[in-house]
Amino acid sequence: RALTVILVISILLSIAALVYVIVTPKQGEKFTEFYILGPGGKAYDYPTAVKSGNKSTVIVGVVNHEYARINYSLQMDLNNSTFLKRDLSLEHNQTWEQPVSYAIHKIGDGQKLQFLLYKDGNFTAPYRDLHLWVNVTQSNSSVSLN
Repeated sequence: RALTVILVISILLSIAALVYVIVTPKQGEKFTEFYILGPGGKAYDYPTAVKSGNKSTVIVGVVNHEYARINYSLQMDLNNSTFLKRDLSLEHNQTWEQPVSYAIHKIGDGQKLQFLLYKDGNFTAPYRDLHLWVNVTQSNSSVSLN
């Protein structure tokens, strides 16, 4: 008789544990997607050879998979000099994807264009970072008169 009671209690506890596992979903890995796309929305054709002062555009995307609302700060740097800052706040599984236009005036090859993403106001180090190596040449906007 005691074994029957222990067996019934064990079965009931097993069923309760199974219901708990099914009803309570396991929280997955927490992460943020951060990407840049070329102006056509594809992962190629980035503006890496540009004319000085001409507008270039990339598409920047951020997707929140952190299971909470997160405040992000997007920063663009060229050769460690900041020229664009944008704040955004995303709910869990929310996507922000926008074209970002810029013009580079400093002529030279191999300039590092950085896309830095900071999380929750922590500016000690970027949470995510991407970069493009850009070659900037002189624009031919001067007109000669004969």
